[in-house]
Order: sequence, then C-alpha cells, then structure tokens
Amino acid sequence: MLKPDKLADLLSLRSFEVEGVEKKGSDWILDIDVLPNRAHDALNHSGMAREIAAITQKEFIPFVQKKAKVEKGSLKPLKVTIQAKAQVPRYISYVIEGIKVEPSPKWMRDRLESVGINSINNIVEGSKFAA
Repeated sequence: MLKPDKLADLLSLRSFEVEGVEKKGSDWILDIDVLPNRAHDALNHSGMAREIAAITQKEFIPFVQKKAKVEKGSLKPLKVTIQAKAQVPRYISYVIEGIKVEPSPKWMRDRLESVGINSINNIVEGSKFAA
C-alpha cells in the first residue's frame, strides 16, 4: 500500500502542489492545491481518486450510486416556477417526509470535519456528503 508521504510526492511531481499531509484518527488528510485548469476534474474525491489511479497505474473503480426506489404514484406533486429558463435548463426535486432532525452519525461528522466542514445536523450533513 502506498504511504501518504509517497503519494504526496507523486502528486507533487505531476500537476498538484501538496501543501500538507496530516493524520486524523485512522485517516490521512492531504491538503492539495488544485490549479484552476484542473478544477473540473480534481476538486472532488472521485476525480482525485481517478488521478491517483492513473499516477500509480492502478485500476480506477468508480463509485456506483444506488438509485432510490420509488413506488409508482407515491410521489406528491411539487409546484416549482423557473423564472430564468435559460440559466436553469433542468431542475429535479424530491419531497422527503418523516425524517427526524438529529445529530449526524459520528463517522459522517468525522469525515466532513476532516476536510473543514462543520457539523450541523443529519439533514444538512446528508446534503453535503451526497454532493
């Protein structure tokens, strides 16, 4: 397995500047400076994993998101008016009911806080984690 410091060196030799490597709990956090021309593919975990796979000549296995199962006729209509149709070519929304607002699970708080995102509650963190 590749050590975090070695990975930082490999990334720095390619197209990124690794500003720091820090151990938090059982995780390693790499503070990576991404240039504007690489923002579209490197400012997310999947893009960085793809880059690391290419650099280390390993297979990239993309995350497969589970599709929500919805029974036909169970969705309630939601009226949305888009005033700037040229700027909003597509809009999707869901109404989710029966969710209790409470503290997020510790594993989620730890992961988000390790990258500088403050914990608020399970609803807010759920949207941040999914994004």
